[in-house]
Amino acid sequence: MSKSDVLYGVQNKYSEATDGGISGKGRIAPLTSLRFFAAFFVVFYHLQGVVIPMPSINQMALGVSFFFVLSGFILSTVYPDATKMSLSKFYASRLARLWPVHALCVFAVVFAYDRAMLFDGFWLPKVLTNLSMLHAWIPQYGYVFSLNSVSWSISAEFGFYLLFPVLAASRQVGKVVILIGILTAIGLFLLEFNHATVWSEDPWRFSAVLLVSQSPFARLFEFAVGVWAARVFRERRYSGFVTKHANVLEVGAILLLLAFGVVSRYVVAAVLGRGFHIFGSWLDVAGGVLVFAFMIFVFAHSAGALSRGLSNRVLVFLGEASFALYMVHQLIIKYAMTKGWTTLLPWPLTLLLLCLVIGITSVAVYVLWERPMRRLLLQTHAVLSSRMRAIRQVVTS
Repeated sequence: MSKSDVLYGVQNKYSEATDGGISGKGRIAPLTSLRFFAAFFVVFYHLQGVVIPMPSINQMALGVSFFFVLSGFILSTVYPDATKMSLSKFYASRLARLWPVHALCVFAVVFAYDRAMLFDGFWLPKVLTNLSMLHAWIPQYGYVFSLNSVSWSISAEFGFYLLFPVLAASRQVGKVVILIGILTAIGLFLLEFNHATVWSEDPWRFSAVLLVSQSPFARLFEFAVGVWAARVFRERRYSGFVTKHANVLEVGAILLLLAFGVVSRYVVAAVLGRGFHIFGSWLDVAGGVLVFAFMIFVFAHSAGALSRGLSNRVLVFLGEASFALYMVHQLIIKYAMTKGWTTLLPWPLTLLLLCLVIGITSVAVYVLWERPMRRLLLQTHAVLSSRMRAIRQVVTS
């Protein structure tokens, strides 16, 4: 694998991500633990065909859709009343949650492969769009998957966050979600029947697949569904029923997810086989949105035996560290590949060693970098906000 392969992330075009979730007052223990399992399957997906001798199963990468829905759900739970929400505090908390680990990974790539990228006229725009979390907004392979390729979803999340206050302020979230769904369908239809460039090996050419699979414009629907599910959850309209039948519903949610994983593989293949590449690509990455919304809604009640098991402290901690796990795992895999380490030992031993390195690194990044930097940025914002209020009082007095 060449340096450019690593920097453009050409291992596969379905690199998935996690939004990093919410901590503190918005944490619902079972959902936090489920984040770990979603991230684990993403890691497993990226190890397929690289270390594990088996063909890739795209359904393993559906964790990103789960995280998009979960992100909308948790944010709507933490900020139930948009009229009382401080926009500056909201955006500061989102930036503090995502940017430190993302920036660390960007600079890790730069310093591991070519420090000259910081001063190179060709690479500098890619570095800057990554640092500003705008790289997935440009549907070109060379931007979307540049540097730490899995971070495209952080870029998509950034777009969701910009629109969240509008969604949260709506009294008719269900209607807004339907509108977003209709607009998404219209966009897919126009791309499909306008004969847009589906996929290009040229990293600097427009790609419709990237637009519908990685951009915030086509993935907003999943986030919005999460916001709507949280609104229904907060209204407690179905809480009595869910609590009463929690065990059945939790097992049912897991079985529904497994069934979807099997069926969707054939449905997507059939759609793509009929030449509908745009619809098929979107279904491949976002088709499980309602399944994930149901699963999150059920486990958010924390009422069944599975929820109690998922509330285990170790699992919750792993869930909290899942953002770091997601962000660093592919960098480690690709670095091992460039050094030829993935072929030195029998694959089971290589897999074990890689998992140990990825796990230890993830926990270290979470404990030593992510949490301290988040606290520092939030404290800095609080101090600056306090000083700005004091200045305004002096000016207006």
